Amino acid sequence: MTYLGNSYDPGSPTVEAADQACRRYAAGLATQVSAGVAAEMLTRQLEYARCMRSHGITTFPDPSPNGGFPIGSRSGIDPGSPIYDLAQKACQGSTFPPLGPPGDDGS
Repeated sequence: MTYLGNSYDPGSPTVEAADQACRRYAAGLATQVSAGVAAEMLTRQLEYARCMRSHGITTFPDPSPNGGFPIGSRSGIDPGSPIYDLAQKACQGSTFPPLGPPGDDGS
């Protein structure tokens, strides 16, 4: 499970161990989202992926089936690179809701 803006390696032993330890807390979360909301989230995530690719991150993946984007050292994408930062800034506001708690969008 990888979230935008994070530069950790989701395949690292530490992240995999944390994912396994916390998986029980995520049980049932997907069923708490209505089909309409899930479809809207998928549409926005696909738009975001296309936007990122059009802004120079040509190998940016489509969202995974359970949401999020599989980005890490194995993906060949460097979330800490200047071009990634520029693409993310260009794409986030128009196609993807702000990340973080409500009101934490920098405005």
